[in-house]
Amino acid sequence: MELEASSYVIHSAFKNAPLMYMVQPVLESHYLQQYVEQEGTAKTNKEVFEFESQAMEEYTDVDEQLRSLFGFTLFFSFFTMGFTILTILESKEDGVWNRLILTSTTKTELYLANLLVACILTFAQITIVLVLFATVFNVDFYGGFWSLFLVIMPYLFATMAFGIFMSGIVTSSQQLTAVIPLFSTSFAMLGGVFWPLDIVDSKWMLALSYGSPLRYGLEMMAGATYANWSIEEFLFPSAVLIFMGLAFTGIGIRLMERKSI
Repeated sequence: MELEASSYVIHSAFKNAPLMYMVQPVLESHYLQQYVEQEGTAKTNKEVFEFESQAMEEYTDVDEQLRSLFGFTLFFSFFTMGFTILTILESKEDGVWNRLILTSTTKTELYLANLLVACILTFAQITIVLVLFATVFNVDFYGGFWSLFLVIMPYLFATMAFGIFMSGIVTSSQQLTAVIPLFSTSFAMLGGVFWPLDIVDSKWMLALSYGSPLRYGLEMMAGATYANWSIEEFLFPSAVLIFMGLAFTGIGIRLMERKSI
């Protein structure tokens, strides 16, 4: 930053750097206050009032505290889902899976049991985080706290499907351990967890973000709280997540069964 008496210049490594949105408002406030103190006219006060009103209107649509809370909650739940499904590969490598198949238990029951445990553990993790922030830290959920547990169901189904798909494309549990962080971090970056998608100018990145389940999960959790969505607005992201879940579950199980032949 180059700071002069009445102006400033910010040099950023790339356009719309996230740090700009933290530093620039502080500098604007400082120089505006300095200008008001020097001029002190009614016209200047009116301009400052209009500037502050415009800034408030621009940021009141998004609760950054809840957006970050929801984003990182979904981000870390992806790890829980993936590493829990990892036990399927480990049981196959240890020979336990083949022994269970010889019993009266069917493959469908084996898959359902493991996937149900993964969903329950992930749901429990999200529940603990939300309850902790609601009771201990007194975070305001805009009256939509209980709705959150309903809207995350399609997201859990989609992440479970991606966990199965990742298990199908790798050849060992060690590879899956490396693939899970790769997918989860990529989905988080594309889905708007680390920064709002509003500041992204690249059309390619925005197009790729529609393939991230975290984007839809984050949008629905926002819609249940500060965005105040109607029921109809939840239909599209829910349908996309359910479609992802059905498609990747079928592909993933097919790939896992072909490797075992």
